[in-house]
Amino acid sequence: MQIRKRPLSDQFAALLVVLLLLLTALGNALLLFIVAVAGLLAGMYYYRGSMGRGGALAATAAFTAALIIALFMLIR
Repeated sequence: MQIRKRPLSDQFAALLVVLLLLLTALGNALLLFIVAVAGLLAGMYYYRGSMGRGGALAATAAFTAALIIALFMLIR
């Protein structure tokens, strides 16, 4: 049985989701907001040609959700 290698963007997206979940669990809204904005901008720049595929789409969705969560945490 051969193990299929995952693309680097999928692995990167998984690590980013773990980082965002950790920041959410810590309850530091300002740091979560900064990381989400920086990650969203960096992801849009880095993945601008392939935004609709795999890990790039997952990372964009994760950063957008983290940004919304951070805004709710800051407003509250």
